[in-house]
Amino acid sequence: MQDKDLIIEEQKREIEELRKLKTEFQRKGKIEELATRISTRFINLPLEEIESNLEASLKEIVNFAGLETCTVNLYPDGRRIKKIYYYGVPLKGFDWQEKVDFMMDMDISQFTWGYGKLKNFETLYVPDMDLLPPEAEEDKKAWQAMGMLSHLTIPLCIKNRLTGHVAFVNSTRAISYSKEELMLLKLITEIIAGVLDRKDMEERILYRVGIEHLVTSISSRFISIISIILSL
Repeated sequence: MQDKDLIIEEQKREIEELRKLKTEFQRKGKIEELATRISTRFINLPLEEIESNLEASLKEIVNFAGLETCTVNLYPDGRRIKKIYYYGVPLKGFDWQEKVDFMMDMDISQFTWGYGKLKNFETLYVPDMDLLPPEAEEDKKAWQAMGMLSHLTIPLCIKNRLTGHVAFVNSTRAISYSKEELMLLKLITEIIAGVLDRKDMEERILYRVGIEHLVTSISSRFISIISIILSL
């Protein structure tokens, strides 16, 4: 009887392991689908529609991963945040816009430990604040003061230069990721970096074209005025 009970228990464990593997496999497949969907969303997308679709993508990421907020923080000078795209699920007592306003123009180099990692293009994976090393104590205090329980921060690199980061943050419950999930979220971050690089290039082209048109217009008017003066 005892042997039979042991066999049954072993079978239960095997069934549970198979169930976990199946769930992980299904979740991995869904993340891959999400990455593909986000990538194809931006193909041939007009410049004026990029920002709204980026925000829609962040909402999709948050809802899929069971997150509370996802932010894309841009700092062209490599330090001070100048632009933030974000989506946060409605939470009682949380004003996401207030948090975003607080972060605007923030110098992220004040987070010495974390900034050092980002400058080396390293991902900050903090499933639990208590797991941070002693040298990250100041960063830990600052993050906890901002209401973070766990976060995943992936550097945004454009042309081998740190220009921002994507942060996946939870404030009411900690969350962890498998290796596969981390890898695919990094892929999604690379997709976002590519989209922002394209947006920046197109805006620069439009700016140059606008300047050229302005110069041409001014030159034409100047020539017309000179012609009128010379004809007097």
